[in-house]
Amino acid sequence: MARIRTIKPSFFVDDVVAELSHLRRLIFIGLWTLADRDGRLEDKPRIIRATLFPYESAMDMDADLAALGDRGLIRRYVVDGKSYIEVTNFAKHQVPNHREPSSIFPAPSDADTAAPVLNSVTPGHAQADPGPPERNGSGEGEGNGDPELRSGTGSVLPLPLVLEASGAGSDAHALGDDAAANVRAVFEHYRGFHPKAFPRPKPASVEWRKIRERFAEEYSVADLCSAIDGYHRSPFHCGENEGNRKYLDLELIVRTGGHVAKGIELRERAPPVVRTEKEIRGVRAAVSWVERKRGSGDG
Repeated sequence: MARIRTIKPSFFVDDVVAELSHLRRLIFIGLWTLADRDGRLEDKPRIIRATLFPYESAMDMDADLAALGDRGLIRRYVVDGKSYIEVTNFAKHQVPNHREPSSIFPAPSDADTAAPVLNSVTPGHAQADPGPPERNGSGEGEGNGDPELRSGTGSVLPLPLVLEASGAGSDAHALGDDAAANVRAVFEHYRGFHPKAFPRPKPASVEWRKIRERFAEEYSVADLCSAIDGYHRSPFHCGENEGNRKYLDLELIVRTGGHVAKGIELRERAPPVVRTEKEIRGVRAAVSWVERKRGSGDG
């Protein structure tokens, strides 16, 4: 979830920042809005790109982050096999809202640093930034109809992932022989919320095609399932909006990488609320109905 941050006039005349390209200055500012109150966030370049620049498709975000790290503006590190980013001197320049929760990400140590970075930057001694790589074109927009993402607490407890039942692993995003099983795993997870939806997913459907496109962008089965969870935890997308409309269509959730990134962010920030016994019975009854329909050959 993006957060409101402040920017000081001195930012624009900082010697180190001045060595950056215009794009990388903007990326650096964007990282502040993604970082938690301790200045930390997950080091996932493709998700950062999709969140900050949803209309751009030709960006090497990993190289851009590396450039910021080389100048000591951020620190990229690994803890227990997971990659993180910490914005240097974040607490010195930002005053987060007191209601923001503490960081859920581990702090870096000298042994955790993934690559050498400068612990401090001396003004005037940073290497010249060559700028972003040359682009072949710009990406298309996200499409119409996507409502503004609102913050809020979760209202639905997602059913467990069905990756084991489908034979798909949490990191299964390749488009090889198991591609169909991976796509079906996403459909099955969505049916945990909408048991009567897609009883027999069709490879010719737009949802199937969009899921395959997201796999091609290196989103995993687990990523797409997390995005589904996130939208179903958002009160706004569940109908608490001016038009009382629900924005929970699977096609919308997986329409672009930016849509998936939004869902993942919602899931990470909004805790679930346990369903009532009545709701659980209703879901079980709906699942049973679908299984009977499958057995009878209908639909």
